[in-house]
Amino acid sequence: MTRPGFESSATLSVFDRLIDHEPRNSKEAPLTRGQSVRQLKESLRRAILRGDLSGGERLIQADLATMLNVSTTPVREALRDLATEGLITLDRHRGGVVREPDWAEMEEIGLVLHQLEPLAVKLAFERISEAELQEAERLRLLMTKESDLGDWVELNTRFHLVFHNATGAASG
Repeated sequence: MTRPGFESSATLSVFDRLIDHEPRNSKEAPLTRGQSVRQLKESLRRAILRGDLSGGERLIQADLATMLNVSTTPVREALRDLATEGLITLDRHRGGVVREPDWAEMEEIGLVLHQLEPLAVKLAFERISEAELQEAERLRLLMTKESDLGDWVELNTRFHLVFHNATGAASG
């Protein structure tokens, strides 16, 4: 039996594991009752990136709030942040839905990056400091040892931000 608003028992077991204090590894904090929006968002984000929550799975605000014993406000804010990141889509009547990869969209992003990366590399090369290069190398080494996809994505983002920041381009 699944709780209302959950498509499958698989989705339910993901949330049961997260709130029952069974983190996948020592670095991962489980969901806790009364947690902050940031903690909730990060827990959901990692579950999506790891594939624990598959494309098309529904995330109903009220059900998440009830399971975590929080109001719907932090859940709504966390879902809104995940939608901004492109990990879920928000539907007024269905709540959040985990996005499925769209090949055409990925090709378009690749095309844009192909055009922008040479300029970014040129700017970073001209301006990067020795300390920034050392930080990039430290992050690269950590990525080679990381087995958790959520943690790897976080390290990869930080690695690329080192070079982005070195370009001197404003971040938004």
